[in-house]
Amino acid sequence: MIIRAEHLCKTYRIGEQVIEAVKGVDLEIERGKFVSIVGHSGSGKTTLLSMLGGLTRPTHGRVYIDGVDIWELEDDELSELRNTKIGFMFQFSSLIPTLTAVENVMLPVAFSRRSPGDIERRALELLEMVGLSHRTHSSPSQLSGGEQRRVAIARALINDPDIILADEPTGDLDRKTEEEVMELFLRINREMGKTFLMVTHNPELARQTDVTLVMENGCIIAREDHG
Repeated sequence: MIIRAEHLCKTYRIGEQVIEAVKGVDLEIERGKFVSIVGHSGSGKTTLLSMLGGLTRPTHGRVYIDGVDIWELEDDELSELRNTKIGFMFQFSSLIPTLTAVENVMLPVAFSRRSPGDIERRALELLEMVGLSHRTHSSPSQLSGGEQRRVAIARALINDPDIILADEPTGDLDRKTEEEVMELFLRINREMGKTFLMVTHNPELARQTDVTLVMENGCIIAREDHG
C-alpha cells in the first residue's frame, strides 16, 4: 500500500467547544489507484486529505507513505517527503500572478539542486503534456480558468511525485472544463501510474475513479469500487 492510515483522528477546540473533524479513520490505498472522497461539507474530507499529505498533524493515529510513519519524521524530513513524494492541487490554482506559466510550474523546484536548464526543460514538457505549449510565457491573468488549472496540474507534477492529492480541483470550473480536467487526471493516472486521491462534491467525477470513499461526520461510512 502506498498510503495507509490507522485510527486517524483530528480534534479542534474552539473556546469550550470540541469539534471532532475526523474520527478514527482507517484506510489503505494501493499504488496507482485513483480514489475519490465524497461527502457533505463539514464531513471531514479536506481535514483527512490534509493529514494524509503531511500538512495537518493528527490528534491521534498514524499515516504511512511507502511504509514510512510520516508524523514521526523531523520537520525537515517531512518537508522533503512532501516535496518529493506528493503533488498537491487545491480548489483554486493559486498561481503567482507576476510569474509566467512556465515560471509557475518551475516554482516548487526553484531551490533544488537540479540545474535551471533541466528544470525549465521539464516544465516545458509538462506544459506541452497538458496542452499549453502555446501559453508558456503567458501570465495567469492571460489564461482562462481551465488553462490556469492545467498550469497547476503541471506544477504538481514537476517533482515527479508518486501521489497526487487534489482537494476540489474542479470546484470552480464550468462543466465542460471540469470534464476536460478530469480526462487529463485519468490520463495521468493511467499513463504515468500516479496514485490519485481526490476530494470532490461531484458524483459523476467520483464514478470515474477506481474507488469512492464516502465520508459523514468525520467517518468513512462506505466504500464503492468501480472496477
